[in-house]
Amino acid sequence: MLTASATSNAAAGMGAEIATLPLVQICRDAQDDRPARCYLTWLKSSGTSSNPDARDAVDTVTTLCRGFSGQVAALEQCLKPIVRLMGTGTPAALAALQLCRFVGDGSNLPAMVECASDLRKKRVSPSTAAQLCGKATGDKGGGNRPQTCFLAAQQKLRWMDQESQVALCEDVVVRSAIAPVDCAVEVKAFTKSLVSSSPSDASSSMFVAKLCRRITNANDVAACMRLLPVKAFTAEQALRLCAGSTMIKNHDDGNDTSHYPTSCASQARTLLQRAVSSDINRSLSFSASASAVRVCEQSTSDAPSKCLSHVQYDRALSAKLRIALCQQAPSDTPQRCLHALRNDVNAQRLEMSDAVALCSRTDSLDPAECTKEVLQAATSVAGTTAVQLCRDAESTAPARCFLAAPRMYDDELKVTLCHGARSSAPASCAAKVVHRITTQPAVKALLCRGASTSAPAICAIEAPFGMAAEDLVTLCQLAENDMPARCAQAVPLSLGVPWFRVAQVCAGATSTTPGRCLAHHIRRNRVQQRSSVGSTLVSECRSMQAVHSALEIAKVAYNCPELRPMCRVQLVLNILDQYGEAMVDAYRHQHSRGAVYVTAVFIDHHDQPHQQMAQHQPILRGSSYAAIVNGSAVFSDLLFTSAGEFVLTFRAGVGVTEEVARVLVHADEAAEALQARCHGLFDRFECSSQPLPSQYDLQHSEQQLLLLPRRFQLNAVSCQQYWLENVGGLGFRGFSRSHDAVYGLPRPLYDLFTWVVLLSFAVYHLVERADSPRIAWTLLGLREGETNRAAIRRAYHRRSLEWHPDKWHALAAALPPAWQQTLGGVYTLVTQAYDQLVAE
Repeated sequence: MLTASATSNAAAGMGAEIATLPLVQICRDAQDDRPARCYLTWLKSSGTSSNPDARDAVDTVTTLCRGFSGQVAALEQCLKPIVRLMGTGTPAALAALQLCRFVGDGSNLPAMVECASDLRKKRVSPSTAAQLCGKATGDKGGGNRPQTCFLAAQQKLRWMDQESQVALCEDVVVRSAIAPVDCAVEVKAFTKSLVSSSPSDASSSMFVAKLCRRITNANDVAACMRLLPVKAFTAEQALRLCAGSTMIKNHDDGNDTSHYPTSCASQARTLLQRAVSSDINRSLSFSASASAVRVCEQSTSDAPSKCLSHVQYDRALSAKLRIALCQQAPSDTPQRCLHALRNDVNAQRLEMSDAVALCSRTDSLDPAECTKEVLQAATSVAGTTAVQLCRDAESTAPARCFLAAPRMYDDELKVTLCHGARSSAPASCAAKVVHRITTQPAVKALLCRGASTSAPAICAIEAPFGMAAEDLVTLCQLAENDMPARCAQAVPLSLGVPWFRVAQVCAGATSTTPGRCLAHHIRRNRVQQRSSVGSTLVSECRSMQAVHSALEIAKVAYNCPELRPMCRVQLVLNILDQYGEAMVDAYRHQHSRGAVYVTAVFIDHHDQPHQQMAQHQPILRGSSYAAIVNGSAVFSDLLFTSAGEFVLTFRAGVGVTEEVARVLVHADEAAEALQARCHGLFDRFECSSQPLPSQYDLQHSEQQLLLLPRRFQLNAVSCQQYWLENVGGLGFRGFSRSHDAVYGLPRPLYDLFTWVVLLSFAVYHLVERADSPRIAWTLLGLREGETNRAAIRRAYHRRSLEWHPDKWHALAAALPPAWQQTLGGVYTLVTQAYDQLVAE
């Protein structure tokens, strides 16, 4: 990029050598072209046209641009206004680049420009403005406004040099922008009394700056310094105790002086001075003041000094061990911990130095309890080993793990395995046989260290063969199941991906998605002839989450020789992710998420005879959706009502590719023969003139009796089930005097069935045929040619009341689905017939 830009630079008045001169320095170890683009952007924005000026700035610009990691577009937007603010000349241009290299993604650009503008208005030098404004973030959140602090420092701290003022103000926050300045005013008086080796004005100013920087409350530092015997401590020691950048936030109760480190240090120094000075000097090689600072720095209470007071008369503890025990003690726990181990120390099973190392800075007695359990149960274990095992223990679990570890492990491996354990699970994990590392117990110890179950060993067993021991540890350490191994198996060996990269991608994986992501990118990179695997790809695939991308029909099952009408069908669909793989493992911990919806469109019958057998529009009967469970959706008990071809469309929401399937439903010859025979036999029924009341008829108080001639009674036996399923309410009632079979049918159903032929004809011909008005007159019960609107309206009123859905609601619930469909269309046809006659 730099070489290609040389020609354009020359045309702009810049020598080509100026662009190519820092080529090697800028691009060395570069991960992308941003360092080069940074350099070229500065050349373009700075307006440096003379070769001598440009050459003088090359080294500085090269250093600044090599570390640039922000967005180039944001850098360009920053340089334009900042260069104008900084002024003319190469030094000002360099200051602009020094400031703008911190622009990042540009979110802080307005704050940086405001900061530079405020400072330049007060004639602050470009280099100083660049130093201060690089961390400006404005007023949002806990923003940083260094210009406010610096301008206040120039007014109130005239005794402080500018370098110290910059150090004081570069990290202030908006809500406390003046606090460092107020702090410097408060603590100035203490600087002259501090023990130091002839401090100059500059060192005194920098001391105050370091003391007060990054604080939000000037009173904290001032109160801390007031408690400090200034003649007993040096300036460096005072900084370690009271500097705002190192002092832990005090408690809300500002009146309690024990919260300040200096209170602790003063008491500790007095206690240490009581000890034999020769012992201190011989053990520590520095003064009591330095020891006190070491004990009390960053403390929020006087617990360290109380600890020293508690052990000051313990002859078994040297001054060095006392300081080590009480250093930054959070409470009285360290001395209590040491007391709990005193019997083991007296029995010479534990060295005092090891006991102190174990109890230092602890806030729990668990390390002591853990050590005692190990030493009591295993008499051959050295005290140093027990201390290494139980340091920072949160319970006695490391001891239990140590005692349960395989006997073939030496004490050092047991410590490696069980240190920090929260249960005996690491020992159980190590007991699992993993053949590939059977002769490498150290690898097994690293693999199972910190495990909460035996899953790391199981993961190692399932991991792909060929992995080196260190890669196996990287992959399966702290695994909670075998998913990391399954993730690694998702990367085919044929891709030749290094095992250490596979382990980095799949370590801690909760699904196989990271591995499939890696395999996908490797295949794509090979097609595009790009480099294979880098840290960026590893990071991208580790954070990749599977998302719904497509549907796939995984299974079709039915319990008949071939798919026929009214044969129950089960369809199973898998949800595929963006890499074309089923998302079963991604739903392992989720009961349900989303649903798949199905719609069916009937295309055509097989042939004309089958079309004539279908009385109603063929449909797909069953649930129209299925919940997604464990990455699959199962449609059960689907029924195709007729033979023919159907197109099924499955949808699962926005962004998911639909799945379309064409289904061929074969004709059921036996069922069609039964249907033809029963329909023909149904036509043999004759109406009886003597209707009988029925207590089960909730719509009317009568039933229509149908007579079947005696000679057809035997044939009617095989049609009973068919009529029961397809003709609701038709039932055998006995025999007439003439020995005819008597069947009863509710009167409303009888009225409905007498309309079936007319309705079937009208559904397809009411609008299309030229004689459709004649059909409309018939539907409304009018004589042919009736045009009187009042008569048409009365007929429509009568028919609409007769076939209104509210009237038929109770009866429709008991009808077979096919008849429900027909009944629902009657009212619609009556309305269409009325509209047609009125419109003419």
